[in-house]
Amino acid sequence: MYHYLLILWLIPITIVHGQQLNPSLILHTEEITYEEFNNNSNYCKKIKLDKSHSISWQISLTNNLVYDSGTDVIIRFYDSQDQNKFIEIGMGGGPQQNKFWVGMLTSDNQYLVPYHKLDRGWIRDTNIIITYTERAGLTVNNGERIVLSNLDIGNFSVLYYNIDKTSNNNHDDYVSSGSLILEFMSGDPAQNPYHLFPFYLVGSIGCVVLLLLIFTKRS
Repeated sequence: MYHYLLILWLIPITIVHGQQLNPSLILHTEEITYEEFNNNSNYCKKIKLDKSHSISWQISLTNNLVYDSGTDVIIRFYDSQDQNKFIEIGMGGGPQQNKFWVGMLTSDNQYLVPYHKLDRGWIRDTNIIITYTERAGLTVNNGERIVLSNLDIGNFSVLYYNIDKTSNNNHDDYVSSGSLILEFMSGDPAQNPYHLFPFYLVGSIGCVVLLLLIFTKRS
């Protein structure tokens, strides 16, 4: 009996260990300071990441920028195969505004805005999460809830990004302090040697239950 309990106790430890064995896992962090948003030479300048994020990826945006009401900051992520194709996140400033939108340029050169909210669209001190898988498509969480779910955008591997801004103000320094932090994470679940573990787990639990029933009847 105690041997079976020991097996069940070791299962979660094995799962956690298995999650660390995926050789395709990529983790990367970029910090964009407020000065870079005020530097006009940065606009439309694509920054290449060290590695492409494909198959299954997640990008976390932490917006700690302080900028004027009426100003929007924009971050675009570009596909590695078609550099005209991008996913765009826009965030407006101002304590009562916080406009938020998700835009994209498709491989057909069509600009689409599948989500747009003019007021209180994102929340400071929370992370905006963009996730993508080849099977499930694109999902976006604005820090409070999922605003876009399982949108089919075809194959999309992130290799480049750039920044932009728009403003109704008449001066150059729209962003006064802070930074925007990007955290990239990606990997191929099939390369995890434990990716089939849940199926083995169900079978193992079934065997344990069956053995317990057999020994209980014999006793």
